[in-house]
Amino acid sequence: MPSSSQRPAEGTTDGPPSLETPGILQLAWPAVVGNLLYATVAMVDIKIVGSLGASAVAAVTTGNRIFFVFQAVIMAMSVGTTAMVARAWGAGDRVEAERVTKVSVIVGAGVGLLLSVPGVLFSDILASVFRLDSDTVAQASDFIYYLSFFNGSFAISMILGTAIRAAGDTLTPLWLGAITNVVNVILVYALVYGRLGAPEMGVKGAAIATGTAFTLGALLSIVFWLRGWFRIRYAEGSSFSAHRLRQLFRIGYPSGLEQGAIQLGFILFLWIVSFYGTAPYAAYGIGVQIRRSLSSWASGSR
Repeated sequence: MPSSSQRPAEGTTDGPPSLETPGILQLAWPAVVGNLLYATVAMVDIKIVGSLGASAVAAVTTGNRIFFVFQAVIMAMSVGTTAMVARAWGAGDRVEAERVTKVSVIVGAGVGLLLSVPGVLFSDILASVFRLDSDTVAQASDFIYYLSFFNGSFAISMILGTAIRAAGDTLTPLWLGAITNVVNVILVYALVYGRLGAPEMGVKGAAIATGTAFTLGALLSIVFWLRGWFRIRYAEGSSFSAHRLRQLFRIGYPSGLEQGAIQLGFILFLWIVSFYGTAPYAAYGIGVQIRRSLSSWASGSR
């Protein structure tokens, strides 16, 4: 990593002299490996929760679907971040890439915290959208409630990860993702079953475990970023500008609308499936997870 004295002045187009442009294979293989790990961990998680019965699987299926609807906004911001960071980095303007990253992370964290509000305050209403039995709705409400507290952590991890990848480093997000996923499996096992000295919390424990793993990943990312251990460093001084915020919105909002439409389509389909009862609903949730995992293994992309 070059020293600060080697970094180009703002507005210059001379790229950092010690950083070579990675090839396609060098960029792709960490994403493929990370995706395989993610898919495997997701299968293990559903296996752990599945042992609790159909109601638990149905509750987690509901909670995750609501969670993904909220994350459509964060995904939109990550798209804008990727485009703006990649453009600045490719032009050799490292300072602009770092300032865009700083703005995106701060705004994303704030948006994530705002998205936590409806999940915390209206978890019962959100869980009851699907016509499931009262026990399943209660478990889904718990899952939504506790996972919602961690929206900010998810936003930080996602946006910092996309910025690092946009700067040509796909290996660092792989290691951070590996740590997060391994911790996630351990905590899900411990908190769902009450093992390793942890309390037995069932579905509620699965939500807390996932959120805690996200938070660990976010904290590690922030520490490494602030200490200058990433390819893209923390930008000193003020980085906010109306132009950067407009660009993030203009580039990202079409993706947000697309993701929102997709997730709402899934919710409508789940609502239809829920008419057949909790067991078929849970079976569909397991089938979707298996299909996602197989697709991830085959394509190497989430």
